[in-house]
Amino acid sequence: MEPNNDSKNATAQLDILANDFANASPTETWTAIVTRALIGLGKNAKLHDLYGVIERHPKTNGREHWQAKVRQVLQRSGAFVRVEPSRWSFASLYSAAELVAFAAAKAKAPKSETKR
Repeated sequence: MEPNNDSKNATAQLDILANDFANASPTETWTAIVTRALIGLGKNAKLHDLYGVIERHPKTNGREHWQAKVRQVLQRSGAFVRVEPSRWSFASLYSAAELVAFAAAKAKAPKSETKR
């Protein structure tokens, strides 16, 4: 079965975004890198997709634990929120009540879900 046009377009957009990251400055901060990736992915993205874009950034070269750094930025910065297991967004897009609900859901989730 061939992918539909929507999935072809999404793949093409990811390729363009990843190529943009490949040509980025290695002095860019991790927070700026994660922010740009999340914006490029539509302001709401699975962790796996964030990795797929960020892995092309020169700052990841030779850094064995860059994925842990991405998770650290997502988890420690108040700018980002985990909206579902393995899915992140910008905290500013949600009301205070929604942010509380996300935090409660995260607290109830098994620890294995936090690293996907």
